[in-house]
Order: sequence, then structure tokens, then C-alpha cells
Amino acid sequence: MNKINLPDANITYVCEILEYLFTFERRDKFNTEKEVIEYFNKTPNYTKNAIFFLSFFGIVHFEDKIIKIDKNVFKKIDGTKQKSLLIIKNKIVKFKPYVEFYYFLSAGKKEEDSSKLVKKIYEIKQEQTKINKIFKEWSKVLKVKHEIRTTIASQELESLNKSLNNELLISQFLREQFGNHYKNINSDIMDDLAESIKDYTIDSKKSVNDAGRALEDFLRLDFAKSTNLTKCAGIVQISNTFNTESISAKKQNGILLGLGNIRSMGDAHGIDNKEGERWAINDSSALIYILIVIKTMISLLEYKKGNLIF
Repeated sequence: MNKINLPDANITYVCEILEYLFTFERRDKFNTEKEVIEYFNKTPNYTKNAIFFLSFFGIVHFEDKIIKIDKNVFKKIDGTKQKSLLIIKNKIVKFKPYVEFYYFLSAGKKEEDSSKLVKKIYEIKQEQTKINKIFKEWSKVLKVKHEIRTTIASQELESLNKSLNNELLISQFLREQFGNHYKNINSDIMDDLAESIKDYTIDSKKSVNDAGRALEDFLRLDFAKSTNLTKCAGIVQISNTFNTESISAKKQNGILLGLGNIRSMGDAHGIDNKEGERWAINDSSALIYILIVIKTMISLLEYKKGNLIF
């Protein structure tokens, strides 16, 4: 595993550069790193660190020497500082080492111990004092406050809204649920699960579809990545393949089949072709679905280790 070099840059300056890049890219004009350095007229390393921050979090990427904004970010950005800051904040609160740092703090560990653990788990290059400084600076910008707590109960998710602090709590909840598996699960899958939790009281059908997509991607990318699933369309067909090839336990396949059918009640499909109308999904059902999806993922990962757990 390659060691992680945490980006250490002034986030306000990072926002300025993102706004600058957007101003040109919306006019189909692009900048090189050298041009950005010349425009802002600050020390080259100061600007390079800010651009590295944007690149590290997938907000921009390089094509040859040209800097381009990620297409999904480009759709969300509007050139204002507020929107740029929101995009950066959303990246940070889902960044696994940062989530784990706060998870350890919330469990009552000291900052030094939390950064030491995160450094070891994620093989971060910087010393723990530097990790501490970077994360605390991010927290200052994000206005994140941590509190000592032993667990984040499922019932507490009912009170979460879309504030950034609660997005961090959602990330911590996922870390708590997945335990030691958390580090190795694809970040896009975690993003979909976080989105499903965030939205389940607002749009339960979308929430179910987001959780179902997370499960399907998990099966393809994390659990059975060595199995050819290209001909499988959706969770139901994947569960049938697992059954045929004995990839998971029969009971787990049955659970996957049920979860696939529930997902089809969400936004993944329209009218039920046999019933002639759309399914409605209660928000309480959406929450239960999310939790069972999470427990199924964990059960499958444990099955790989020879453990029958649900």
C-alpha cells in the first residue's frame, strides 16, 4: 500500500483557486499549474499545495499539464465561495482517515493517540503531530465539534439533517457499523450509504435506491471482484450467480434476493409491471432496509473469513 501524503493547504485559498479554475473552464478555457501560480503571485509551493489539495480529493485532475475540474464537481459548482467551500467540506467529512480520527476522539481517546492510530492504519507519511494539526485546521474551517460517546445508536439517525456536522456523524456511524472492514470498502459505496441515511426521511424511495446501489457496487467491487458479473443486471441476478457458483451461503443469497426485490420498489424502477402501479415506501422501512444492507455486507465479508455471522 502506498503511503498517504495528506494535503496541507489553506482551505480559503483552495476555494479561491477552484473559483478561478471554474471561471475559465465554463468558458472552455483551461489553466496549467504554472499559469495558476503566475496569476495568484504567491510562493510557488503555497499554490502547488492548494492545487494538490484539490487533486487529492478528486475535485480536479490533470490532463497532460492542463488542470480540469471533475465533471461531477463541475455540475455542482457555481463560482461562489460558499459553493466551493461546501464541495470541499463534503469531501473532507467523508475522508476515511479524518472520520476515523473523530471516531477515536468520540470514543474518548486523546488527540495524540487518535492521530497515532490513524497514521498507522492508513500509513500516512506525516508525523502524528502534523496529522493532528491538519485535521484540527480542517475542523476549524468546518466548525466541527466532537463529543465523547460510546456508540451512535440507530435511533439517533432519525434526528440527523443535512448539516455538515451531522454528515460527519453519519460517517462515524458507518465506521462504527463496519468496524475493521471500514477501511477497505470502496469510498463511493460509503458515499451512497451516507446519502441514503441522509435522505431516508425526505425521499424514502431514493434512499432505498441509493442503499441498493451501494449493495450492488459492493458485491461487484469489494466482495466478488474476481467473479465475472458483467452479464448480471442488478442484485437479484447477482444473487442467482452466487447461488450457482457457491460464492456465498444459501441463506445469504436468499437475503440478497429479498434486498434486490425491495430495491426495485424504489426509484430503480417505475410501475410494477404485474401490479400496474408504483410502490410506496415508508421512511421507517427505508431505514430498516439501509441497516439490513449494512449487516448483509458485513455478513458477506465475515463469510469470506469463514465466519457465519449476521
